[in-house]
Amino acid sequence: MDQKSEAEYYFRRGNDYLDAGQFEQAISEYGKSLNIYPCVPETFHNLWLAFFMKGEYDKAIICYTEALKINTMYSDAYHSRGLAYYYCGKVEEAIYDYNLALQLNPVNVEAYNNRGNAYRHLRQYEEAISDYNISLEINPLLAIAYYNKGLIYEDRGEYEQAILEYTKALELNNNLAEAYNHRGVAYKKLHHYGQAIKDYTKALEINHNYADAYYCRGIVFDDLGQYDQAISDYDHALSINKRYYQVYYNKDVIYEKLDQIKDAIEAYKAFIKYAPDDYSSYIKRAKEKINQLL
Repeated sequence: MDQKSEAEYYFRRGNDYLDAGQFEQAISEYGKSLNIYPCVPETFHNLWLAFFMKGEYDKAIICYTEALKINTMYSDAYHSRGLAYYYCGKVEEAIYDYNLALQLNPVNVEAYNNRGNAYRHLRQYEEAISDYNISLEINPLLAIAYYNKGLIYEDRGEYEQAILEYTKALELNNNLAEAYNHRGVAYKKLHHYGQAIKDYTKALEINHNYADAYYCRGIVFDDLGQYDQAISDYDHALSINKRYYQVYYNKDVIYEKLDQIKDAIEAYKAFIKYAPDDYSSYIKRAKEKINQLL
């Protein structure tokens, strides 16, 4: 077997592992391929994807930096490295790479959409909306762009417009659980509780493990004074994510209302255990509550 054939053999084995979700094995095989033939951008691309799926974004960035040394006109490499930068929290670097990708390929719908996400993260909402609109001009069926626009209007408190955008997204793709969930949030903000519950329930029909949807529906039941249903939804959320600290806080408030002191104390303790440091004022209040209830 010549070197090229051997490199292709390891590359194909890496692809098989990648397809099977066995990312560590895929990384090993791609490494063997690159040791033999180190100048193949496609191998770097798949190695990047394996690292990306493992959440090792710094290593994914290195992969595409190496690929770009081989081919500086590799548009997808700039886009993909930008995505890795974004997930590392390096949003400005992500935008820079998306710009380079779009210079090389001005009709890259995903690059416009992802650059819009980066602008939204920076609260540069007009730039984000512009990018989402351009992506929809290129592909009018891009449901995720309508969804992302909805997130901006939701952030702004423009809930009726957010509902319109989420509805457009769902007309194109009625399996977007996130769009149902966020439309439910917008309905709840407008005090349309029945519609909110319907949307949260639909989101959960699509994704039974959607902790946020259980949490959000629990809040509506809580607001309506339907505490048994609220606790049930909160418990479902915690069965999916036991570190969901906001849920514990909501539960302990209900338990206090119901004079279930022991349960309230346990919920406060769990909240203190899992809440991040920037919730210090809430943590302090929870500790004070425990002392009052003991």
